[in-house]
Amino acid sequence: MPTIIAIIGYSDSGKTTLVENLLREITGRGLRVGTIKHTHHTAANPGKDTDRHLAAGAAATILHAPDRVQVTAAGSEDVDPTALATAFLADCDLILAEGYKSSELPRIEVFRSEKHEKLITTDPSLLVAVTGDRPPDLGEAPFVPADDIARLADLILERVRRPSDPPHVVLMVDGRKVPIKFFVRDIFDKTVRGLVSTLRGGENAKKIELVLDRPDREKSD
Repeated sequence: MPTIIAIIGYSDSGKTTLVENLLREITGRGLRVGTIKHTHHTAANPGKDTDRHLAAGAAATILHAPDRVQVTAAGSEDVDPTALATAFLADCDLILAEGYKSSELPRIEVFRSEKHEKLITTDPSLLVAVTGDRPPDLGEAPFVPADDIARLADLILERVRRPSDPPHVVLMVDGRKVPIKFFVRDIFDKTVRGLVSTLRGGENAKKIELVLDRPDREKSD
């Protein structure tokens, strides 16, 4: 189950911009990140094919377009974000949930002094950080300026559930380092070590270097 961090704040406080910046920073570090956007506005699109499928009884429908795949399912206001993450985003390392200020999710609150006088969050133990303007009732929660995205990402990643002592695995493809998710590292490590351990001299290997090279073959006439 991926870690879920809520990004909360009043309307027009900068939540979506913060989510965008965090996505660029955290995915740049090699993690797979999903998002959930909570809104009180209806997403129904009467007359469109996907809505017609749902109205006819489909549990969910997938719109497959040239530029994206979009999953739509009938929902309700009381659907828990954890259930959505399990159903649709289970292969992610982290999920940023924009909204859900009434939930018990750990969160970053975007505070704007012109929008409200005090923090929305009443339980300080839920706060990963506060950003935007420094609130008068900050308490013990860390305050991070909105332009210090790297620091905000660091605080989030401290909450990400990772395997204990993850193996150090580096994947190079044609001279380029390819980011690997935590669970994929574990699969590489266990699979390669399992195979090598069956070979003479590989029983207690500490460091393994494997190169897969497929030379270009000339096309035959």
